[in-house]
Amino acid sequence: MDHFVFFPLLVSLPILLSALSFSKSRQHRKIEFRRLSEFYLSLALLLSSAWFLPDMGPAFVILSMLPWLWTLRTAGLICGEISGKHLFSKFHSGVLILGGVISIIFLSFDFELSMVTAPFALSVGLIGLSFILQTYSQGKIRDYGFLHHFNLVTILLFFLYRLCFPLIISQAGGSGITEVVETYFVVIFCLSLYPLFAQKVFEGQVLNLEKVLETRNKQLFGHSSFSEYRVLSAGLSHEINNALTIINAKITRLIMGRSADLEKDLHVIQNASNRITRSIRALRDFIYPSEIQENLDLGEVIQGVLILYGQRLINHDVRIKHEGMNGKIIRGNKVQLEQIFLSMINNSVDAINGLPDKWISLSAKTVGDDVEITYQDSSPSRAKEMNSFLNDPLHVHYEFLDNEIRLVLAREIAQKHGGHFSCVPASEFSTYKLIFPLADVVKSSDVSLKEKINEFRELH
Repeated sequence: MDHFVFFPLLVSLPILLSALSFSKSRQHRKIEFRRLSEFYLSLALLLSSAWFLPDMGPAFVILSMLPWLWTLRTAGLICGEISGKHLFSKFHSGVLILGGVISIIFLSFDFELSMVTAPFALSVGLIGLSFILQTYSQGKIRDYGFLHHFNLVTILLFFLYRLCFPLIISQAGGSGITEVVETYFVVIFCLSLYPLFAQKVFEGQVLNLEKVLETRNKQLFGHSSFSEYRVLSAGLSHEINNALTIINAKITRLIMGRSADLEKDLHVIQNASNRITRSIRALRDFIYPSEIQENLDLGEVIQGVLILYGQRLINHDVRIKHEGMNGKIIRGNKVQLEQIFLSMINNSVDAINGLPDKWISLSAKTVGDDVEITYQDSSPSRAKEMNSFLNDPLHVHYEFLDNEIRLVLAREIAQKHGGHFSCVPASEFSTYKLIFPLADVVKSSDVSLKEKINEFRELH
């Protein structure tokens, strides 16, 4: 076999993969690829020593075993990445030192080559086999795929060969056998280890991305919810104070005997008390939402929103008009659906504040088995920016948290309810479309709930 013909081709393979792994480690900042790069370099050195040194005599056979230490170390790191554990210990270092010292002692007494190499080969082989055992005993075997098992079995055979090395090298033609065996392992590792680590890093990136998305969503939506609570508390305190003012005034008139119409005043007190009760109930439901899914009338959902935030609209001189909402039945969580419109109305109030004409409009119509809601306010349309923002909310800056991020929250809830949320382009004013599937109770008919109620009344 002509070494100078085949060797450059063979050794270039692990060197190229080492360079590729190193570039990936720099690109993705992953230590796994850096360790893989080091492992491939150790294989290139191991292959070089196996091809050239054994033919030069017994002393060079022993010298060719020194690169085993580097390969052993990097193989331990590779197994550690697979199992998620640190495998190399002080005990392993002690075994290596003991095997090396015994081999040196045997060499000083002119023992046969197989005897001289046996202690060191035994220590390296046993430590390598222990790496495999630890990888299977301490790692999550249920998560191992075909590539995991294939590479671990290959590493197992690789270190079994180290145990047999003293016997092989003492035979006639042993150096040729080592060339073939080392070449086989280098080729196999080059074909199988890189795909395994590429897959492992990709899965890790996907997992990290999911964690980043979850954390960022919690941060963004948590901040938005805090902003909603501040506005909510201001509106509710105003609503409750108004009702209490009415109650106190009427009670004072009753105590002083100045009531001209006792029954009428009592009704006024009762209505004011009911207003407080509705406000507190709405607040309780908002803070402690239920996960119950129920059939809901969109008209009632909007009314619940106006109970909570109606005062803020009055304070900012914002007119709101809604039509076609009554009788449109969808299935979902009441508080979460209210949160959609609360977020959108709050966003609109901030957007149109300072404009001479302030208004919000909602309209709904049935389209097949869906209800289509058109939401519009008097602010200028920014459809291009908003659609870009909705498609990539993770790159939002913190100054947007109290404004556009509310729309991301609305879209998330709409999608959770099987709906669709989008910003309508080519419109003079800010316009959004919400589409929800109708509840099963009304899908079978085009007659609205209100029409059914009127028919029922006419029959009775």
